[in-house]
Amino acid sequence: MRRLACTLAILVVACPFARSQAPAPPRRAPEVAVTRLDIDLELDAERGVLQETVSITLTGEQIGSFVFHIHEGLSVERSKANAGAIDHRKAGSRLLVDIDPPLSGSRTLTFVVSGRPGGTGGTRIGPEWAVLNPADHWYPTLPHTWAESRVRVRAPEGWTVVAPGESPGVAADGTWEWRASRPVRGVVVAASPGFAVKRGTLVATPLRVASADETLGLERLTDALGDPMAWFSGALAPYPFDGLNLVFIDGFEGRASGGGMVVVPGSFPLAGRPEGADLLAGVWFGDVLAGDGRWVESFAAWEAVVYCRDRALPLPPEIDKLRREYFNVVDDVPLALADSKTPEAVVRGKGSAAPDMVRLVAGDRAIYGGVPDLFEPLGRPPLSLAEVRAVFERRTGHKLEHAFSEWFERTGVPEFEAVLRTQPSSTGGFRTDLTLIQKRELYTLPVEVVFHGAGETHREILDVSDETTAVFYVLPFRAARIEVDPLDRIYRRETRQP
Repeated sequence: MRRLACTLAILVVACPFARSQAPAPPRRAPEVAVTRLDIDLELDAERGVLQETVSITLTGEQIGSFVFHIHEGLSVERSKANAGAIDHRKAGSRLLVDIDPPLSGSRTLTFVVSGRPGGTGGTRIGPEWAVLNPADHWYPTLPHTWAESRVRVRAPEGWTVVAPGESPGVAADGTWEWRASRPVRGVVVAASPGFAVKRGTLVATPLRVASADETLGLERLTDALGDPMAWFSGALAPYPFDGLNLVFIDGFEGRASGGGMVVVPGSFPLAGRPEGADLLAGVWFGDVLAGDGRWVESFAAWEAVVYCRDRALPLPPEIDKLRREYFNVVDDVPLALADSKTPEAVVRGKGSAAPDMVRLVAGDRAIYGGVPDLFEPLGRPPLSLAEVRAVFERRTGHKLEHAFSEWFERTGVPEFEAVLRTQPSSTGGFRTDLTLIQKRELYTLPVEVVFHGAGETHREILDVSDETTAVFYVLPFRAARIEVDPLDRIYRRETRQP
């Protein structure tokens, strides 16, 4: 009887319907969205500082506290709300805001901000030029922004200012105004003396090009950008912005983008369609899709590669260079953890190949068919890498956690070594033994191998997952050598022969 009582007690404790259950998963934080941005900005080029008044319209339900990001070098002097009370405090790069009563529907918050912005995104105000990159949080930002924008900028006399959208030009008081009637995720501003703004069209999309180089012709730019614009619009999602505003600035390094506007160095190579695809892919994935980390740049670089492959073009030169540079990177970082300090060779070099490696496992239909799903609905909150994976899993019908983990959550790439042995078979032909060894980390991949001998070849696909994969075949010829991954489908490290 005592044993029976103990057994029943154990069953009650283990029963999934017992009252004592595991804690419920944490509740998702309430979602707030930015739907409109109004910025009045003054640039002090000599001192390298700005003064701005930023009005941000939010939507949400029963939310009383917000955490904005803002550059550490900026001060928030005052704040107000168009209804109710507001309180703010700044802690490093976070702006903590409380409102009363809580947000229910829509409300506009206004902040007066001043100081010296900067950052790894290239933000700088100087006597030669100024660039304000939304990635450096030069105004208070929230992750879910899909907003109409109006930017009024007072710059030094003789300067030209460019921002997302369209502008009637400079006003009599020297103020520039740019309006984006279609929503944007972020606002970038570029200003410099000596700019000339030329206007053209890319597949029915307005093109505005600002540069101090008077020899920069629209014809060359439209040749480089036109076909990629049409291809991405069909393969990913229709181009959603008021136009493409492209700014070239001598002395600027890197790339700044937001709302269909891209700022690049004056020497940026835009010689052909591969370079054009590399530039535009960043607009779709960074400005339209967005993500919760730099891994989204990997998908942008990969999509530029996909375009070039589809059009039988060479890889974009910058991506090709970064792919080779990756093998010399000392401080490697998993793509899922990449931040502003992570080398481009990791994010856009290895990163341009990582989705392709998932494609080898998931299949072309699941990956290529799933990419347009990432952009629906338009204006959704920035996706996490796990959400991207889930989109492809719905397409393929099985889990892809292992493949994503191998390529996005750890460092390194595969390295293979092949050992070939051949001897006559008692049944005729030649017994051919192959041992494929994975060096360093282990990956799960289909690997194509080709046996060569006496003018003949034989191809096989091996499903590799262990450190050693050993197989044998009976071939009608003596195999003299083995070729692993002959089409270079796998991004891998070459084994160095002694």
